[in-house]
Amino acid sequence: MNFASNKLYCGMGQRNRKYNRNTTIRTNSTTRQVNNEETEKKQEETMIKPEIIQNAQVISLDLGVVKKSATDIRGEDLRRNCGECGAMLNSGSTVLTKETYLKENKNKEKIKKNEEKKKEIDSDLSEEESDEDEVLEEEDIAEGAGVWCCEFCDHLNILKDWNKMVKPNEEQTDFLLEEASEKNKEKKDGRTVIFCLDTSGSMSITTKIEGNKIDLSQLRKNTTQNQNNNSTIFDGGFRGGFGGGFGGGFGGGRGGGFWRQQQQQQQQQQQQQETWVSRLECLQIAVGNQIEELSRESPDSKVILVTFNNEVTIHGNNVDNTRIISGGDLMDMDKLKNIGSNYSCTQNVKTAGESVIKKLHGLTENGQTALGAATVIATSIASQKQGSKVFLCTDGLSNIGIGALEKDEKTQNSEEQVTDFYDQLADYCSEKGVILDLITLENTDCNINEIGKLPNRSGGEIDIVKPEDLSTRFKNIMAKPVIATNSVLEMILHKSLYLYDEDDRKIGARMEKEVGNITEGIELSFNYGVKKDADEDLFSNKEKVPFQAQIKYTKLDGSKWLRIITQYLNTTKDAEKVIADLDYSVMNQNVIQRASKWALKGNVKKSKQILQQQRQMFRTVQPRFSSSSTTNSGQSLFGMGFVGGSGRGRGGGGGGGGSLFSQGQNTQMNRYMQDLDELDDILEEESESTINNNNNNNNFSRRSDRQAKTLFGLTKKKK
Repeated sequence: MNFASNKLYCGMGQRNRKYNRNTTIRTNSTTRQVNNEETEKKQEETMIKPEIIQNAQVISLDLGVVKKSATDIRGEDLRRNCGECGAMLNSGSTVLTKETYLKENKNKEKIKKNEEKKKEIDSDLSEEESDEDEVLEEEDIAEGAGVWCCEFCDHLNILKDWNKMVKPNEEQTDFLLEEASEKNKEKKDGRTVIFCLDTSGSMSITTKIEGNKIDLSQLRKNTTQNQNNNSTIFDGGFRGGFGGGFGGGFGGGRGGGFWRQQQQQQQQQQQQQETWVSRLECLQIAVGNQIEELSRESPDSKVILVTFNNEVTIHGNNVDNTRIISGGDLMDMDKLKNIGSNYSCTQNVKTAGESVIKKLHGLTENGQTALGAATVIATSIASQKQGSKVFLCTDGLSNIGIGALEKDEKTQNSEEQVTDFYDQLADYCSEKGVILDLITLENTDCNINEIGKLPNRSGGEIDIVKPEDLSTRFKNIMAKPVIATNSVLEMILHKSLYLYDEDDRKIGARMEKEVGNITEGIELSFNYGVKKDADEDLFSNKEKVPFQAQIKYTKLDGSKWLRIITQYLNTTKDAEKVIADLDYSVMNQNVIQRASKWALKGNVKKSKQILQQQRQMFRTVQPRFSSSSTTNSGQSLFGMGFVGGSGRGRGGGGGGGGSLFSQGQNTQMNRYMQDLDELDDILEEESESTINNNNNNNNFSRRSDRQAKTLFGLTKKKK
């Protein structure tokens, strides 16, 4: 959790005050007339600040934080939730003994004033939140118990046997919720990787590769061997004829050998200049390299090969566990899931790797594209083990079986049926802890608008690559293992604050979001605000306001944990201090995520409005940047750090003062403006695609693969 500003502005009650020529301001019970020049200046500042403050109310959380170690607490004794709001006892909590609490609350007048003050809280607070705090009497508190007044909602919690306990003393704490089962503890096998590969007819299309960029020696080894065997027969006839004039077989043998040598030299020279390689060959080389890498680096892992064209084939390590699915079965989702979830693979990659590679090299291209059915099979096999990966590789639209993206008179798949299918499959991946990565090829169309939901919701990646770059992309994705599965994030803020949901609607101070699988690099951001006039009433005597993230997650061994992250923001009534400490990388990432989400929903107009507001804010702040020499020394456990602070983010870090700091920030802001321009270009293409698709009712209305890849990626990943 990272904040756009390390200060929470508490002057919101003044932000809407309007100034005019006759404005009077009361200061220390005296009245003075404000001249026109000063009035106009204040009016201009008042108009600028609310927009900036609103954009600064952003929380960003890098979910990869659960990979890093935290204080490990096992058992229920130290896990204490507030009985009212659910916030966890944390390092910033104050727990009083019975004696101390009673002593501090003897002053009844003080209690009475607090109660009267509480009744004046704005009606914007919910009925539950505006209830008066109860006052504990001596008989309410057992001996040895502690009293914790929750920092988030002011509810009084009685903690039994507190004299025998210790509260967490770190900002991050891990609580063990459930031990790993004995069965999982005994398992020493590695992860399961399923390569789900397109072998339809279009995979035979060739690409010219310059130089020796791609190594075909291993792939074409068998073909070369067959050619050599055939040449022996040819050479025999050649020797028979040629040898008749030169004394038989010896001369014929030399002649045949010379012919082969010349031919190989010519082929090698031509290959050094250029090579024509099919899409399938590029895929075979890339997958083969990854299997060999797994065999070396993770020999206990299991690798399974699933291919699809007119039918789906699970390539077993022997004849007995090879399975072919075809015909009507390609339309039965329940049957496909049953086949996959019951498929057995006992051999690890160290034992079976060579066999799998041999089957891989023997693949040929033909037929249609049963992508939907193959994906159900692959994800169902992967569902047998938490944290399994599925690599789905294709060069075109699914056009046969369940999930077909081309309308067919036989299948009669409607647009609603297709959308529901990919939604259900995405939810299935998230529920079962399966990561699906989608890799498709440049200048092809597989409708990422629909298929992209699978990697987007399962924590995977989407890549559109050149055929010759497949090996590199596989390696990069493989290097990002699954960190956790079945993850749920809950944000809890102070009761005087509120969060916005994904539709930009105000909700309460708590929000829960299903995350599913976690890999490194996933970052979510949230917008929040201050309830009307709550800052004047509740923050007047508060120096810090708490924010808490609760992440429930399952490790790959099956154990379940709860990560608690609590941080506090200092409060201020000086808007200039908030502006001086803003982290624009956090703000820009939040804006890009919000705009991308609206674009994926089809509301391009809303997306462009969000980008325009951010641009206007940057233009407003830039002059302040140039004159500011304030540095920020704040840091955040969540990884990004503030501008000039921990140094994370483009152009961040360093600090210092004067002109160097201002120049660095202006350079950084220019880069953020470029990010907004790039997304705006994508949105322009979105508008054109929508118009074109509306004029063609025979196709599903969708954006281009490039547009969809960009938008899916920006909704949750770091820029």
